[in-house]
Amino acid sequence: MSKLVDGIVEAQGLSESSKAQYLEKLSTLTKLTGQSLEWILDHPEEVYAAILKSYTSSSTHRAFIAAIKAVYHYNEGLQASKHAAYEKYAEYQAIASQVLQDRYMNAEPSDRERKNWVPWAEVLAKERELAATQCGSTDHLLLAMYCLIEPLRQDFGKLRVLLDRMPPSDSTRNFLAIARDGSWGKLILNQYKTAKHYSTFERDLPPNLLRIIKASLIANPRRYLFVTEHGLPYEKSNSFTQFSNRVLKRLFGRAFTVSMMRHSRISSIDFNVSTPGQLFSTAHNMRHSLATQQLYRRQVTPLPPQQPAAVTDPTDSHQGRITHGSNGERFIQLAL
Repeated sequence: MSKLVDGIVEAQGLSESSKAQYLEKLSTLTKLTGQSLEWILDHPEEVYAAILKSYTSSSTHRAFIAAIKAVYHYNEGLQASKHAAYEKYAEYQAIASQVLQDRYMNAEPSDRERKNWVPWAEVLAKERELAATQCGSTDHLLLAMYCLIEPLRQDFGKLRVLLDRMPPSDSTRNFLAIARDGSWGKLILNQYKTAKHYSTFERDLPPNLLRIIKASLIANPRRYLFVTEHGLPYEKSNSFTQFSNRVLKRLFGRAFTVSMMRHSRISSIDFNVSTPGQLFSTAHNMRHSLATQQLYRRQVTPLPPQQPAAVTDPTDSHQGRITHGSNGERFIQLAL
């Protein structure tokens, strides 16, 4: 791609996930238009028309334009030299933002959300079903990581597993630290979308989630919590995004995404009885502001709930320490 993207790659204070998202969007635009990045910067009308023709979501429109504006922003002097084109893109971004703002203010779902919405109660029922039928499977682990704690964004692609130890305090990577006996576990995120606003995020993991993680690592020893079919971490953020959304689509039979799951979780909150402290805690653990929390609310007529399978205790077959058994020993060797 053009050297113009070097400004984004080398930008200080821009999270790695944001860099990856911008680069992915710019790459898509060059393929969509069949033109160079330089051409895209100079032809806002043609580019915007191509975006509108290919994508219906206003949030997608805004994301593409944000990536283009990032090129201007992170290349010194470019905004001044191409001022008219930049202002045109700013105008298009404002249009998309206004559409989204109007929708958010009315808690109105998009057409895509309305078609593929899954109520939070159904999400939890599906997790219980998987706990009873395939505890610790990849599908179960992914769903559990997004519903047994407040759902974060798709930042688990390179989540390094550490056994019986915490990472160095100056590390810039993402980790899941877990005790050898499964008695404690902690999620540590240094690279995520809003890291520049909220810095390092740490949270203790609840016992029910720890039991699922332990079962998964015993069954399939590995260094990273989520890996490709070749046993490697997801190096590109969009690769993990595609993987996680694909799992959710398979589980729910709808194009339900992690982003929609975050909206579903917030929409399940009774704001009339929740205390300010409870709302703040939820927003904090989802790594966004209270204002964003309000904008994520949706008023969607729920689909008829599915009858969950009979629930059994998912921990019954995994009560031993992680070190028990040959698989447990292999896990220790790999995770050190």
